[in-house]
Amino acid sequence: MDKETENELLACHSFEAGLQILLRHTEKFGVRDIFFGFMATPNAYARNAHVLATTFSDRLMDIYHAAGGVNRDPIAENLSTLSEPMFVDMEILIKGDENDKFSNSQFVHACLDDGYTNSWSIPFSTFEEHGMGVVTFFQETRVERPVIDPQILKQYALPFHQIMKEKGHLGSLLNLSKKEIQCLKDIAAGFTANDIANILDVTPRTVEKWLQSARKKMKSKTSSEAIYKATCFGVFNNLQS
Repeated sequence: MDKETENELLACHSFEAGLQILLRHTEKFGVRDIFFGFMATPNAYARNAHVLATTFSDRLMDIYHAAGGVNRDPIAENLSTLSEPMFVDMEILIKGDENDKFSNSQFVHACLDDGYTNSWSIPFSTFEEHGMGVVTFFQETRVERPVIDPQILKQYALPFHQIMKEKGHLGSLLNLSKKEIQCLKDIAAGFTANDIANILDVTPRTVEKWLQSARKKMKSKTSSEAIYKATCFGVFNNLQS
């Protein structure tokens, strides 16, 4: 990633703003829109335990979700085993077997109608940070644009994720409150609900409600699972802002 893009991302105030910066700096490589996805564990998308962010129009995203969302997304289905950039030619995709869930996707057809013809998905996963994600760069070929070079785009995907996580913008996509985040952080540090209640001058029941709300938002059955996911998403970085 070039220094100018990095500096702008470090100065931005939201994940959405970061995506717009990334798009602006990759348009010269033939990119028209960007789709970001991240999950803490393999196949987490199957129970909606993931985050998505995109520069697509609301209309296209409405079609995406109505067509099945991540459960009918070829990228999400392959993400846990994806290690190299994945190319998708939408015109070829819709010509697949009529029983294939991707060839019948209304979202793919809508993309083609809007001029999107192909995409490169750049996966990223690091052993130190846990979790797995992908940045998909969509190209329109109705207008003259350069051919996308996935090797160049690889230089943007992981650094973008790391900056958004470090700044707390990735974690903010989970919509946890400051109190919910603080309670999870304190539980991770070994405090009990009673301890936290005394520190915050609230009742233990209030602390339990905050923890329950955090687990629900993070699609977690236990606080330990929620803490793991919070670490993967950089949620605790929001306490620094």
